[in-house]
Amino acid sequence: MGNKQYHLDRKEIHDLMGKLHPAIYTYHKNEFIKNSFDNRKLYLVLEGIVYFYTQNEQYDEEIVAFFPCGHLFPGSLMTETDGQSLHFALCKTNCKIAAIDVVEAAHYHIFHSFVGNKCCLLEFTYHFTSLFLAWHCHILQQKTVRSKIMVFLQCQSECQQSTCIHIEMPYSDLSNFLQVDRSTLMKELAKMESEELIQKNGRYITLQQLHSEIYRIPI
Repeated sequence: MGNKQYHLDRKEIHDLMGKLHPAIYTYHKNEFIKNSFDNRKLYLVLEGIVYFYTQNEQYDEEIVAFFPCGHLFPGSLMTETDGQSLHFALCKTNCKIAAIDVVEAAHYHIFHSFVGNKCCLLEFTYHFTSLFLAWHCHILQQKTVRSKIMVFLQCQSECQQSTCIHIEMPYSDLSNFLQVDRSTLMKELAKMESEELIQKNGRYITLQQLHSEIYRIPI
């Protein structure tokens, strides 16, 4: 999710771990997280990157969200319907994940910027979920490959607070997330670089100029 308020820097992580002492779960590369997440908790990725998948009507796996180190995600992303999970989680790399009790976290200044009234914390976690899914839907609603790329880059630029963006997943996975063919994605990136819109160096992309509000997420 491209929003700084759902990402903690090293100092914030250190402060949180020192105050809350949350349970920490360790997972191996390419391990599916089989145990259901608690809807009343937020989860903080301490190491690695976690993908959330869903299956389309053709039973193809589609990445709907991803959470690198320092990012929070709500347990409600794993909410079940009719006994089946709407999404399933995969640790793309070796991962460590801390389980944060939202009620307890509300007492600390670290979370005050986005955890509101304690009486509304459960509603907050569901709202949190809708933001992530809305971001992905907004990307998929774009009519061109370029606009999909630009929405993604603009969002990541805001999250990373830099015009030099680290793409934290392989381009094959990014093409899955954007739902475009990988070769089409790479051709469009090359074209954007030739037009001096971006500068690409491996999985680092630098935005060469400010972009229109059209690429911002309407949330």
